[in-house]
Amino acid sequence: MLKKYIDFITESHDLITESQLIELLLESDVMFSDNFKKVLGKIDSPVAKKILGLEKKDLPVVANYFDIDPERNDYLYFTADRKAQEILNDPKELYRFVGNNGGWLTHGEANNAIFGRLGYVPEGDVYKPTSAEVGEVVEKIVSEKSGKTWIWLKFANGQGVFNLEKLRPVDDRNKLVWSKNRQDVRVGRSMNALLALAAREDDTAKFTARDIEIFVNLYKAQMDKFNDKFSFFDVVQGDDIYYKYQYDNYYDPSGTLANSCMAEADSSWLDPYTENNTVSLIIYKSQDDDSKIIGRAILWECLNGKKLMDRVYTNSDSDVELFRQFAQDSGWWYKSNNNSSSTINAIGPEGQQENYFTAEVQLHKRHENFPYMDTLKYYSPETGIMSNEKPDTGLVYYCESTEGYYDKLCGTCGEDGSITCPTCDGDGEEVCTECNGDGEVEIDGESTECPTCGGEGKKTCSQCDGDEQITCPDCEGDY
Repeated sequence: MLKKYIDFITESHDLITESQLIELLLESDVMFSDNFKKVLGKIDSPVAKKILGLEKKDLPVVANYFDIDPERNDYLYFTADRKAQEILNDPKELYRFVGNNGGWLTHGEANNAIFGRLGYVPEGDVYKPTSAEVGEVVEKIVSEKSGKTWIWLKFANGQGVFNLEKLRPVDDRNKLVWSKNRQDVRVGRSMNALLALAAREDDTAKFTARDIEIFVNLYKAQMDKFNDKFSFFDVVQGDDIYYKYQYDNYYDPSGTLANSCMAEADSSWLDPYTENNTVSLIIYKSQDDDSKIIGRAILWECLNGKKLMDRVYTNSDSDVELFRQFAQDSGWWYKSNNNSSSTINAIGPEGQQENYFTAEVQLHKRHENFPYMDTLKYYSPETGIMSNEKPDTGLVYYCESTEGYYDKLCGTCGEDGSITCPTCDGDGEEVCTECNGDGEVEIDGESTECPTCGGEGKKTCSQCDGDEQITCPDCEGDY
């Protein structure tokens, strides 16, 4: 009986034979990747519907794993449960460094006691990783003196001892299941074997070879459409940005797209986007209704000539990677971490990485309304420059309001509203201009006490009137 359902597609070069595949499938349940389920969900076929129903969604992830092969429309990737468990049960601890400066122990004698307890032997300078790197734990201890936890981490390009407060745990095992130790198998062969097993207890899982052949052809057609996803991307400017931001134009709102705080923003809040040709919006249209979107991201044209794709908002997290692929294909840079941090580690179109990427974009001057800015949070009203880095001097708007406004920051006065008087250097007095600080002037050929300063050589500062401080000229004390 089983043979009847496995006659379809028997090319001898498949890496997994039918009998081997059935053995593996008997071991445990099956799990489908999000992309595989998306493709199956768009196929109008009783075979596709039955396959979707075979996944044990209510059980723990202990299973055989199936995923699409994006390069070939008639193949799947398959990971056996035994291999998957090796990944899922890997005991290695991984961390990502999230500090800016500091957070590591320098290679000095003062730290030898901690190094000794860890078994760490310092060599050269301590390695200073970026936030894109992941290190493996070799050893960890708690300092008896400070109570801090110190961890010896090994990265691909170096190692060091780091404060746990500057680290974040990383667990990529569920992702690695879909990318490591995989074999390829034809769609017809694998799904035929799966249905044959299901048919032992469920007569509705019995299909003819012709049924499977029709399903495979539909699957291949859907994969061709799936792999042409870039055709559903578009880049818009001006009022189209506001239009595509609106909640009503989202297809089946969900995920980060639906939860965006700007989904129902007033049009004036988006003026910095809609009124500047250095700002565009990348949209990902629904395949079912291309008038609706299922993803968006702001695209900045930077002063250095590079284009940066900002944080991506989508219905499905898996589509973030598709945005990144589209960005690379278009010659743009994108954030390595899809978050709202102004600190950028960026990936370039050739896969190159630039840590602490600086983005400066020229906008019109004196905008007064702003959306919540994910990355470029600092706007100078005097120059119109929008940046992810705060200027050292001058008035700047910090744009993290969800109500279309901003906070004023001033690098010149540090938000005090006043600065030390530059005329008297905070002394409250300046050199008398009448006597040039001598305290005496010559009248009718005779030296006499300066009547302006009373012989002191100094007078009350003309700029601060003796107060030693003046109103900040950049923010005009507006706090």
